[in-house]
Amino acid sequence: MFIFEVLLQLRNNTLNRVETLSTEQLNRIPEGHNNNIIWHIGHMMASQQSLCYSRSGATPNLPMEFIDKYRKGTHPKGWDKPVLLEDIKPLFLSTAEVFEKDYKAGKFNAYESYTT
Repeated sequence: MFIFEVLLQLRNNTLNRVETLSTEQLNRIPEGHNNNIIWHIGHMMASQQSLCYSRSGATPNLPMEFIDKYRKGTHPKGWDKPVLLEDIKPLFLSTAEVFEKDYKAGKFNAYESYTT
């Protein structure tokens, strides 16, 4: 399905743009901002899991601790250690792939709408 191809391509493009950055660069919070690059990558996953799985009554494919760490309104200012790209990268791709399989399996029949 086209939308899932776009999602996976977006995630691959994102990784291609950040793979050459150091852990320090990925975890640095620019002055005047609340979040860093690695938080945004985690937020993309947490948002997708919350909006698509939780709002449809399906069980997310990521632990709630992960979703809570990267959900809307959070920030990395209190994190005790930097997040490594190699720790988050496999999840970034696999959650997109599993999302398509879950959609095809009919996991998202009921959905509670959400206005942004």
